[in-house]
Amino acid sequence: PVPELLKAFEEAKSVKNKPSAIICKTFKGHGGSMVADKDNFHGKALNAQSEEILKEINGRMHNAAPQPRPAIVDDAPALVEKAVAFKTPLAYNKGDKIATRMAYGDALVRAGEACDRVVALDADTKNSTFSLKFKNAFPDRFIECFIAEQNMVGVSMGCGARNRTIPFCSTFATFFTRAMDQIRMAAVSQSHLNMAGSHCGVSIGEDG
Repeated sequence: PVPELLKAFEEAKSVKNKPSAIICKTFKGHGGSMVADKDNFHGKALNAQSEEILKEINGRMHNAAPQPRPAIVDDAPALVEKAVAFKTPLAYNKGDKIATRMAYGDALVRAGEACDRVVALDADTKNSTFSLKFKNAFPDRFIECFIAEQNMVGVSMGCGARNRTIPFCSTFATFFTRAMDQIRMAAVSQSHLNMAGSHCGVSIGEDG
């Protein structure tokens, strides 16, 4: 019931300096006695049963008239920059052999210099992806997600929500495969997310 959920939320808010988790036992089809917690109804149309179930649900509703809702306050600062342009170009000479991951680290720092909304995230591979360069330059805008690529992609999506920041997350390309579900949902949500996968190919070599 909603009152129990609200009580759980309040208790969780009161807990300090450690995480809280709310575990709910749910039933598919709850609210319609003909299908609640019964097998073979997942992902199926209710067809003729839908009218009876709607009547059952409506019969339990109290004060069903539309209620006034407070206006949404959009107080997040908007991202002004449409594109980030480097203040100074990368200092490479024609013929230089620069690893692409090194160039990524250099470019990330240039982007950070050009816009204070740029943030970087890494999954404990920053010395190999060279996002370490960004951390050294802007430690307060770097998020170490450790060996949790799925979480890193999720955090990146949150960072980019409502254009608050321009997130760049990086790890070995093969490790991004662990986060394919999160990446898929980022695409579905049209998230503002930039991902850099290094060491792509058959082998990631000496980095193991």
